[in-house]
Amino acid sequence: MKKRVEPFQRAILLTLILILFFAGSSLAAQSSFRTEFMQAREANRFEALISIVKNNKDNIPAEVKSLLKDALSGDKTFYERMRIIDTASALASMHKYWNAGEKPLIEVEAVQKQLITAENERLAGIEKLARYERYPGNVLMNDKEANLSAKGLSPVVFSHWSHRLFYECRACHNGLFKPERGTNGISHAALREGRLCGACHNGSIAFGSNDTCEKCHSASKSSKTGPVDPSADTDLLTVKHTGDGLGAVWEPEKLINRALPLDRLGLVDWMELRKSGAYAPLKSHNRAEAANQGRDNVIIFTPRMPGINRVSFSHASHTKEIDCATCHPSVFKDALGANKISMAEMPDGKACGYCHGKVAFKFADCKRCHSLSPLKGAEPQGPNILMR
Repeated sequence: MKKRVEPFQRAILLTLILILFFAGSSLAAQSSFRTEFMQAREANRFEALISIVKNNKDNIPAEVKSLLKDALSGDKTFYERMRIIDTASALASMHKYWNAGEKPLIEVEAVQKQLITAENERLAGIEKLARYERYPGNVLMNDKEANLSAKGLSPVVFSHWSHRLFYECRACHNGLFKPERGTNGISHAALREGRLCGACHNGSIAFGSNDTCEKCHSASKSSKTGPVDPSADTDLLTVKHTGDGLGAVWEPEKLINRALPLDRLGLVDWMELRKSGAYAPLKSHNRAEAANQGRDNVIIFTPRMPGINRVSFSHASHTKEIDCATCHPSVFKDALGANKISMAEMPDGKACGYCHGKVAFKFADCKRCHSLSPLKGAEPQGPNILMR
């Protein structure tokens, strides 16, 4: 038996249907109007634009509001939002001129100002933080900015150079950390478990991760907080004191002017620092003596372009810092002549660019690698010299 629908229920149902019908018709008309306006604008059909704006005088305020709502909603880039605002601005400007309606344009200009102000603040924030990564090997950890800001914390600034004052690269790579940014899942939970940074920053070897937050969360703080640039941020007496506690050798008196040797680009010259005898970094993070791996051969690379100095690659100087597994076989095939090495690919992290330009000296210091005369017969001789 069917349930009887009372007359007043039928009336309410009919009213709802009519409301939805006319609301849908209105939205469809607005959507159709917007499409017609945009097509005429893209085709530069000015007479058509004037006719559209005049004939839709009553629709324009609602359509502008719809465009503004669309611009501000969803996950859009600044430029995607501004493209929508541009359409709203054109429509509102023509409405003001042809229909004497000022309010839509005032609304558009307010939203434009809001978006531009927010974007300028975002870019200023990026530029403010960018200085921390200008020195090779400095890493700004800012992927959880919202969570950090809610806790009143700045992003973490990690500097390779300040850690390298006490440890060889092999102390952390490839054991504690994969030498690829964004692949290690660094978190406070991992640190508390003694993993990653927590292997040293445990209150015993180095300060604990919960001791003083600003020692790591140092971005946006004063320029004296956090290691940014070794030419400005290095107190060698403090370095010596820290090195003595860790067991690393530090004798600043052996350095010229008791200052870190810098190359012509202002970066620490680690080879000169080794030669000075002023320091002997630790091979392992846990005080265990790691065995040196490596070879002592030198590979001579001849550039395809004539007249360019040849490259002298020393395995010995590299294996003083890193283990063979860092480069072989993932970065370089372990066979002479098996690797196609191109300067054009290095800035993308290929070949030597896996480290150089990121944590080791920049490619702009050409003669650090291109150190041999292009003339045949000028290369060094010996059983450990390999020609490529």
